[in-house]
Amino acid sequence: MTGADPGTASVTDHRTAPRGVLPRGTQTWLMIGLALVTLVTVLSSSAQVSTNRAIDRAFTADYIITTKQFANFPTTLAGDLRKLPEVSAVSPFTFGQYKLDGSTKQLSSVDPREFAKLGNLKVIDGALPLDSDPAAFLVDEQTAKDKKWHAGTVVTLEFAKTGKVPLPIKAVYGKNQLIGKYLVTDATFRANYSQQFANVVVAKKAPGASDKDARAAVDRVAKNYPSVEVRDQTELKADQRKQINQFLAGILVLLIFSIGIALIGVVNTLVLSIYERTRELGLLRAVGMTRRQIRKTIRWESVIIAVFGTLGGVILGTFTGWAVVQSSSGPSMTVFAAPPLQLVLFLVLGAVTGILAGIRPARRAARLNMISAIAA
Repeated sequence: MTGADPGTASVTDHRTAPRGVLPRGTQTWLMIGLALVTLVTVLSSSAQVSTNRAIDRAFTADYIITTKQFANFPTTLAGDLRKLPEVSAVSPFTFGQYKLDGSTKQLSSVDPREFAKLGNLKVIDGALPLDSDPAAFLVDEQTAKDKKWHAGTVVTLEFAKTGKVPLPIKAVYGKNQLIGKYLVTDATFRANYSQQFANVVVAKKAPGASDKDARAAVDRVAKNYPSVEVRDQTELKADQRKQINQFLAGILVLLIFSIGIALIGVVNTLVLSIYERTRELGLLRAVGMTRRQIRKTIRWESVIIAVFGTLGGVILGTFTGWAVVQSSSGPSMTVFAAPPLQLVLFLVLGAVTGILAGIRPARRAARLNMISAIAA
């Protein structure tokens, strides 16, 4: 009888399964978890750097006065600040909605002459209108290019209070992420909106005034408006950074749990791998490998799984973060910024956790009885 001996069927059982299949699967789980953590970290860093740069480019003001939720407050605050000898320029900032070609859009209102001293309002075409001009409309450079507008073009806007109003474009300005795409003067806003409240007031200290005296004077005026708070640029950046970190903290906690589960998978995978290689490990002991060498081999296997999974996750997460930033059109995500120290920390932690994950499986492998393992 030439058929295969049934007694040899065990040669093709699970112990002869291709080595490394389970470790590669575990490595993939770890890589996906690290990729998500890296992605969130990169996006957080990019958002913080983008916000700081947007503030630097949009404002040269020393003080920004707002409420915590950017709610409205009386415009008389700006008038009170203008009376201070420690302040050289003040401009209220108000937002409103209107319709253009049937679509609802948002515009900003400032005092252009004052804001030119407080922010980077670079005029590309036309000239800044006087605040007393009740028919003034300004747009940013990209919007003007997309719609083929220029200084002098008359655009019909629809307001809730006044209906359809033709407004000439007085100026086209360079990109300013905090102002937005559409801008009108205070006079234009007052003529077309019933609401007469400010959302933000920016102020600049007078030349020669000390930071301490100017801040004390501004704070003194702000106390008459209980809902508002005064911040300088450093405080504003810190507040934005805090909000970004709070938003992402919960996501990071969940993702770290997923990495913990993946590391548990590394331990289980190595234990199963030892079981499937029982005969191999016994033969290695028989030809002279010591228990210490067995332990070291399993530990290095664990480290390799963890490091390659971590490295792949960091690379994949960083690349995905770069792609998200490049495709983003919002003001809060314009600069790609990967935090190098945190990424290196991820790699180091990957190696350390690999060592820790391999301790128990390595001890188990070293304790195998050589004769029983060969006979398995």
